[in-house]
Amino acid sequence: MAHKHDDPKDPSSPNLPDPFPKPERATPSPILLDGSPRAGVIAAVKRTAITLGVIVLVATCLLASAWHSVFHYVGPKKILIVKTKTGDDMPPGQLLAKPGQKGIQEEVLGEGRHFILPIVNEVEEAAAVEIGAHEVGIVTANIGKELPPGKLLADPGERGVQRQVLAPGRYRLNPHGYKVQKAPATIIRPGYVGFVTALVGRDRPQDSVLALEGEKGPRKDVLSPGIYYLNPRELKVEEVEVGINQVSFLEQHRLSFPSADAFPITLEATVEWELHPSAVPLVMKEFGARSAVEEKIIQPESKSIGRLAGSRYAAGQRRRGFPHPGKSLDRSSASRETEQCSGDSRSGHC
Repeated sequence: MAHKHDDPKDPSSPNLPDPFPKPERATPSPILLDGSPRAGVIAAVKRTAITLGVIVLVATCLLASAWHSVFHYVGPKKILIVKTKTGDDMPPGQLLAKPGQKGIQEEVLGEGRHFILPIVNEVEEAAAVEIGAHEVGIVTANIGKELPPGKLLADPGERGVQRQVLAPGRYRLNPHGYKVQKAPATIIRPGYVGFVTALVGRDRPQDSVLALEGEKGPRKDVLSPGIYYLNPRELKVEEVEVGINQVSFLEQHRLSFPSADAFPITLEATVEWELHPSAVPLVMKEFGARSAVEEKIIQPESKSIGRLAGSRYAAGQRRRGFPHPGKSLDRSSASRETEQCSGDSRSGHC
């Protein structure tokens, strides 16, 4: 039986290897995160980015820390106190260090950014001293020379309560060397003057009634209306009203006196009197207060003048006012006191 050769083109022929095989087309593989080559590249990129981010973050923190440890920023209303660890030792008794000495530096740094080596220095931030518009600052220095015996207020360079006060403003004072106490400024209102008493100074001569500049006691000059930045430890100021004042005699305080024909007369009255600014020191030294002037001079003298002048007229006789005591009355003891106040008993001033 003859064998029939298999035809490769015959579909009924058994499967035989194709002598001319066709190349198969590669099927694209999907992007998977399961260890394929592309997923590995993405993971490596992510790891590199994270590593670089951590490095940059750490470097930034280290740079910022180094920057702030070397460059110190002092904000508004603040000061920076520096303590130096190197330098010469301070002499015994010296509290704050000068440049080149070891210790807390007397000079402080103000607002801004300052370069300070952290290895040889330590810093401390504190608030600046602020004095308000109607305030003064009383400074007590913990540094400087000791005060001479008997001296109460210190001058610059001396230790103790300073004579000079701080006016309104902002000051850079080292709190380790200076203490500041705030006090109200001296305000003299219109219609008033300031009666000044010096609390410190040399003793005035015995024959002197009022103190001069540098002497202790009530001073001759008064303060006009205004604002004054004075040391209350050095000067005491009392506000005294000047100008025209009135004292009224009403109800149970009315003036009573007999008339020329022996009838009892009772009337209401108002007395005007003036305290001259130049007479304030003498009046305050003698009487201590304006109210005492009314009580010891004005009221008794007004009643006395009313009795003496009113008793010259008969009952029913009208009279508008009384004559001026300087013109119609002799000088009494009270008028002599008034003369001591103003220097002229006829001026009507006390």
